[in-house]
Amino acid sequence: MGPFQTKSLGGASYVLTFIDDYSRMTFGYLLEHKDQTFDRFKDFKALVENQTNLKIKMLRSDNGGEYNNNEFNAFCAKYGIKRQFTIPYTTQQNGVAERKNRTIMEMARCMLGNLPSFLWGEAMNTAIYTLNRCPTKVVEGKTPYEAWTGNKPNISHLRVFGCEAFSYIISERRKKLDKRAEKCIFMGYDNQHRGYRLYSPSYRGVFVSRDVKFNELLDESASKEDDDLDDSLVAPIWLDINADKSPQEQNSSTQRITRSMTLNKSLFAKIDNKNEPSSFAEASKQESWKEAMKVEYEALMKNETWDLVPYPNEKNVIGNKWIYKVKFNSVGDIEKYKARLVAKGFAQKYGVDYEETFAPVAKMPTVRIILALSAAQGWKVFQLDVKSAFLNGDLDVEIFMTQPEGFIVEGKESFVCKLKKSLYGLKQAPRAWYKKISRYFADIGFSKCFSDSDLYVLNQGKDVILILLYVDDLLITENNDEIIQECISKLKATFEMIDLGLLHYYLGMQVYQYKDFTYLSQSKYI
Repeated sequence: MGPFQTKSLGGASYVLTFIDDYSRMTFGYLLEHKDQTFDRFKDFKALVENQTNLKIKMLRSDNGGEYNNNEFNAFCAKYGIKRQFTIPYTTQQNGVAERKNRTIMEMARCMLGNLPSFLWGEAMNTAIYTLNRCPTKVVEGKTPYEAWTGNKPNISHLRVFGCEAFSYIISERRKKLDKRAEKCIFMGYDNQHRGYRLYSPSYRGVFVSRDVKFNELLDESASKEDDDLDDSLVAPIWLDINADKSPQEQNSSTQRITRSMTLNKSLFAKIDNKNEPSSFAEASKQESWKEAMKVEYEALMKNETWDLVPYPNEKNVIGNKWIYKVKFNSVGDIEKYKARLVAKGFAQKYGVDYEETFAPVAKMPTVRIILALSAAQGWKVFQLDVKSAFLNGDLDVEIFMTQPEGFIVEGKESFVCKLKKSLYGLKQAPRAWYKKISRYFADIGFSKCFSDSDLYVLNQGKDVILILLYVDDLLITENNDEIIQECISKLKATFEMIDLGLLHYYLGMQVYQYKDFTYLSQSKYI
């Protein structure tokens, strides 16, 4: 990438990235000139081959002169490295590198914010460091760092880029009356030292320090001489909302928001330590997961999901698997351990075990419109969660499945489950549930919104009820509290649901409903 209009602190104008195709582990180098590319590749080759005891087999790049030249080609030929070049104007042939570079660029741009543009090199390096420790779909369940090294990354040291940082000044470097800490800007992490990179505005340079205190609720662009976090740091966000409030009311609103920000500082560490089992054998060693499986199995039995029948010789019998998930609340604490029996739908045969599979979900713009509308009108938004929603769907074909591991009925070990109700994992499960709930809403007088088929509307004179469906999560809002409670009671009488009360957490968004405004946060989603 480059050249950038502003040189970095070290005088660089370009960024060079090498990406491991298997793990997506990324290595970045800042360059003053393009012709340094070959030297940096030799450094990279020596580093990764020494650290992994493996050899680079192939190098894919564009057709630029910094890659395709006699010296570079001769070096690769000498060490048996196969070359792949993209055809001119066909960047999609090296989509991994193009997408990664764009992600790094956009991330660095956001991180810089109002910081000086010459700090872009620090932002790029920190973006690469962070992305290597973020999950990737390429190696399921692992970060690039773990796939590359075999070790889970420790992320407890991660801090907000550009935040205010105070570096302790050792006694040997100060006099008795000198200040004990220097106010700096956090710039990321150092590869050669176990410390933090800090930018000192006083002498316009970056140094590494171990003893640092961070103020992550305040970035340098909004800093003041006073180190205390007061209302003015958050008030600008709510300037229009709080303009007509008394100082006491403004302080109350700001303190609630500030507390919510503080609560979410440790979310990364909490989510990283969820330790979900990957198999039944692993889960059966822990009481919490054994109890979760028991609860799920009892729900299946209560719902009369299947009948046990002798093995049908001429029918397709599919398998199943236990899936384990730790559920967190809006502040990142463990809410419950969830075990779910999932059918191996990939073994189903089209035209035999299923036909249509499509089922819509609510659009995110609709979610935001509902929240905005309710905030503007002063309506309350409530949330309901359908327990084992897919088990409510009705099947229109015969499906046979093996008995679930750990719950095989004694004396009927050779029997299989003939499904009477839909089950998670089946190809048609989402559609079956959607048809069931849609039919119910139509029966009680709701009509679908034309622009979003998961938004249901019921008009009763001056009263209107809105229900938004996202698979098994329902949002309900209305201008009459009595009518909305009647509607919730009807739903709970028909389907087994958990009444979650006022909406507080939905699709990764934390929602705080106040009298005069609604506050949204996506820190846990991020």
